[in-house]
Amino acid sequence: MKKFALMVALLGGAAVAAALDISVQQESDRAVARGLEYLGQQQQPDGSWRKHPGITGLVTLAFLQAPRGLTPDYEKRVNAGLKFILSNVKPDGTIYGGPPMDPYPNYSTSICLMALAAANRPEHTEAIRNARAYLLHSQFDETEGTSKDDPRYGGIGYGRTQRPDLSNTAFALEALHMSEQIKALKASDTEKKEPQLHWEKALAFLARCQNLPSVNTNASTVAGDAGGFYYAPTETRGLSVTNATGRISFRSYGSMTYAGFKSLLYAKLGKDDKRTQAALDWIRKNWTFKENPGLGEQGHFYYLHAMAKALDAFGEPTITDDKGVAHDWRKELTEALLAMQRDGSFWVNKSGRWEESDPVLVTAYAVLALEAARGK
Repeated sequence: MKKFALMVALLGGAAVAAALDISVQQESDRAVARGLEYLGQQQQPDGSWRKHPGITGLVTLAFLQAPRGLTPDYEKRVNAGLKFILSNVKPDGTIYGGPPMDPYPNYSTSICLMALAAANRPEHTEAIRNARAYLLHSQFDETEGTSKDDPRYGGIGYGRTQRPDLSNTAFALEALHMSEQIKALKASDTEKKEPQLHWEKALAFLARCQNLPSVNTNASTVAGDAGGFYYAPTETRGLSVTNATGRISFRSYGSMTYAGFKSLLYAKLGKDDKRTQAALDWIRKNWTFKENPGLGEQGHFYYLHAMAKALDAFGEPTITDDKGVAHDWRKELTEALLAMQRDGSFWVNKSGRWEESDPVLVTAYAVLALEAARGK
C-alpha cells in the first residue's frame, strides 16, 4: 500500500491512468517475473549487482516495483541490495562507489535515492535526507557564482563541480521528485527548513537543451528537430549541424527528448505549456520502439525506459502520431519489450554504447519500463 500511495503521488496526485488489457498485463507480469529471476541469479554475495551502487539501485528498484508485490525471495534480494547501497553512503551524502568503477557521484546517488525512496523505510530517512541535500547543492546557481546567462545555470552534472547535462539532471530531478513524497521527510524539511529544489532554475537549464527557438537562442533550425531535446547546452551525444554562418547546433534525439519531457512534467509544467507541447509534437513525429530516434540502436533501452516513465507521468492512455494514428502506448511498448526478451529471461543490446551490452543493466531498464507501462 505504501508503494501504491507513493507512486500515485509521483504522478502529481492526478487520476490513475488506465492499466493494460488483462491478457497483455498477464504476459507482462510473466516477463517481469522471468527478468527478475534472471537478475536475482546475478546478485553478488555482498548484495550488489556488478558491485556498482548505481546498477544495484536500478535492480533493487525493479524488485521493489514488482507488480505482484514482494515475495519472500524478492524481499531477500531487496534487503541485500539496500544493505549494499547503504554501505556506500559517504559523509557528504553521496551514495557511490568511487573511482575507478563508479567515478560519477550524482548518477549513483540519484538512482540509489530512488531505491531508498521506493522502499520508504523509516531507518533510511537520514540517508535519504543527506542524499537529497547533496543533489540539491549540486544544482548550478548563484550560490557558487553561476549567473543566469551561464549555460550551466539550473543544471546538475556528474558531480557537484562537474558541468551539467540533461541525463544527470533528469535522474536527479526524478529522485528529488520521488523522495519529496515521503511524509517523514516533509515534516523534517518543514521543521529544519532544509533546502528544496529550485524548479524554475531547472526549467532554465531544460530550456537550453530543447530545440525550441522561443526559449533557446541556440536551438537547431533543421526540419524535424523542433521541440526535441539534446544532451547539454554546449555538447551533445548525438548529431550536430553547422549552418552557413558557422554556428553549431545540436540535433534532437529520442532518449534525451523523453528525459526532457519527463523533467518538464516533474517541474509541474502544464500539459498546455508551449515547451511541453513542443516536446510532445516531436514525440508524435518520431513515434517508434524499434530504435532510439536519432541514434539508432545506441542507448535503445535507456530510451525505452525513459519513454515508459515519461508517458506514465504524462498520464494519457494514447498518443496520436503525426499521421493521425492513435497508439495505446502501454500495450505497444509492452509488446515491443516482450518481443525483445532473450531466451524468455533477459534483455541485452548488441550496441554496447553506454554499457548496453551488459544484460544486467539492460534487463533492469526493461523491467522498469514494463512496470511503468503496466499501470495500476
